[in-house]
Amino acid sequence: MAEAVPVERLVRYFEYWLLRLQGVYPSFAVCQQCGQDLLAGARLTAPAPPLVCRDCAAANGSIALSPQALAFLRAAGSIGPARLATIDLTAGAARELEAAHRVLIAWHLEKELRSTRVLRHWHQQQRH
Repeated sequence: MAEAVPVERLVRYFEYWLLRLQGVYPSFAVCQQCGQDLLAGARLTAPAPPLVCRDCAAANGSIALSPQALAFLRAAGSIGPARLATIDLTAGAARELEAAHRVLIAWHLEKELRSTRVLRHWHQQQRH
């Protein structure tokens, strides 16, 4: 399975399901403040939950999630990991999800994981 699916998609998928099964992942159907559909994108407010529309969130202190990132989450919620190669995840959307998941994990655990620093270093090495 890992050979057919890019690792980045598997990681974001795993993080999504880990957070979802723990009851941490906020709803990404509608804005938690005004009820507007989040198809046009959302923002994760700091420190964590909820997801709100771009109109309700302040740009400072929140993480933007593009329509592409939200589409990946919607698809990830209904398919198995072997089918991840069939859904699109742009590099930008993957970075958005990585940032949002890092915040959600830290919020849930009430601390930042030490491995986050190691993973950031590894990503920087992969880009060079």
